[in-house]
Amino acid sequence: MSDVFVSYARENQAFVRWLVEALTQQGRDVWVDWEGIIPSAKWRDELREGIEAADSFIFVVSQHSLESDICREELGHAAALNKRILPLLLEDPNVGALPEAVESHDWILCRTDAERDENFPRIVAALDTDLDWVKAHTRLLVRSLEWESRGEARSVLLRGEDLSDTETTLQVHAESRPSPTSLQRRFTLVSRQSATRRLRRLVAIAVTGAVVIAVLGVVAVVQAVQAHHTAQLALSRQLAAYSNTVLSTDPQLSLLLALQAYDTNPTIEAQAAVRQATMANHERAALRGDTDIVYGVAFSPNGHDVVTGSADDTVRVWNWSRADESPVVLRGDSDSVTAVAFSPDGTHVAATSSDDTARVWDWEQPRAPATVLRLDGAGTGVAFSPDGNELAVSTGAGTTAVWSWRTPALAPVTMRIGAAATGVAFNPDGEHVAVASSDATARVFDWRTPTSAPDVVHLGGVVNGVAFSPDGNDLATAGRDGTAQVWDWRQPASALATLRVPAQVQGVAFSPDGSAVAVASLDRTARVWRWQAGTTTTPEVFL
Repeated sequence: MSDVFVSYARENQAFVRWLVEALTQQGRDVWVDWEGIIPSAKWRDELREGIEAADSFIFVVSQHSLESDICREELGHAAALNKRILPLLLEDPNVGALPEAVESHDWILCRTDAERDENFPRIVAALDTDLDWVKAHTRLLVRSLEWESRGEARSVLLRGEDLSDTETTLQVHAESRPSPTSLQRRFTLVSRQSATRRLRRLVAIAVTGAVVIAVLGVVAVVQAVQAHHTAQLALSRQLAAYSNTVLSTDPQLSLLLALQAYDTNPTIEAQAAVRQATMANHERAALRGDTDIVYGVAFSPNGHDVVTGSADDTVRVWNWSRADESPVVLRGDSDSVTAVAFSPDGTHVAATSSDDTARVWDWEQPRAPATVLRLDGAGTGVAFSPDGNELAVSTGAGTTAVWSWRTPALAPVTMRIGAAATGVAFNPDGEHVAVASSDATARVFDWRTPTSAPDVVHLGGVVNGVAFSPDGNDLATAGRDGTAQVWDWRQPASALATLRVPAQVQGVAFSPDGSAVAVASLDRTARVWRWQAGTTTTPEVFL
């Protein structure tokens, strides 16, 4: 693998030799084609493999490169792979429409010797930005392309810690640049499905072994009553042991094994296995139907329905108590659905998408057209106002807009911050909006006067989510630095209370009476925390 691939027209070779020499002196491994041979299938394959294995892609912008079919082909392949693209402007183009992959990125000027020398540190800094994620993106891309080229062979799939680390990395960097590709997400999802099937096969073998032991026990019963009793005890204890083995990976199978152990003989081991498996089985329904990662979920106000938003570009509404029934499927998004919400009366569903839109459906009439709101960036969060008349939408472009969504032609009220917005919530009074941000702040706006200065809460890292208390006086924040905090947002000098967990906090919510806060984190746990002002504490309940 290389650090960077350089795409250029042969007429600009003198500049490229200067660039490659300068990057090499900085310790960078540069992939560049000096030969300029006649294009062939083998040569094109080598170029594509060079782009796939490079962490970043430099495109030298000139009249010649923009007119070159080869350069445009290289640029298109890099864009299709979501590579980090860095355009270097060597000469001002004299063409009409520029490729979107060039026009949508900030250019670094290199038209003169002075500009090259002045801006070379910017090139190095751009290549080093979020370098760990860029290299992880490249490694996963190479492995997923190999998996695809080999006919999706199971031998290439991720396993063990490699799979768990990759799932966590994709979740953390879902909105990062470069963004994960659909192939990378599918490769990881298929790896997880394969690992689950492999585990179930092992459990099936274990259960088969238990059945064999049971048969032997029956034979022993025929031989002697005492032998029968001994065999029953042994079988019960063995089933209880199998139940404990699979408890952490498949609580439902663990409960079935424990009940079988108890029915065989109610030994102390069997009774303990039943208690442990019963306590571990919190699942009340499994909603299966989404074909890709599920990024958003919300309950309806009546508690009967659940809405999900998925990377398969769909929104689904389920009656979770009848999970075997088909959900209502809402379509229209052309990219991953990133967040969902029910209206206060439960009649409408809102969703944001990476295709720079938010949509509102009357979900009981799924064939009716959705109300479409055009955003200035990928949607990251959505919330209805308490009366249901307004919709707040946050975006990765650093804006939060409040729409009168029933009349989408009206311009929204827009609040701007200097970094990506990651989540949004309405205060119970409907007059204030809280916005979580990647610049380590949460802001509370009086959205009807958006030009007024917001109340700002400063944290130690990226804020992944926000929630108001039922009385509206306090604000809870979910921090990527592994903290959940409660603030008096009108006097935000310091947090009222802090909960520390061993992984970044992804979401946060208040209990109906405001005395407890629930948090979700990347260590695969949810925690319930009864907070008091002036405390730094651990949670009371682990789920």
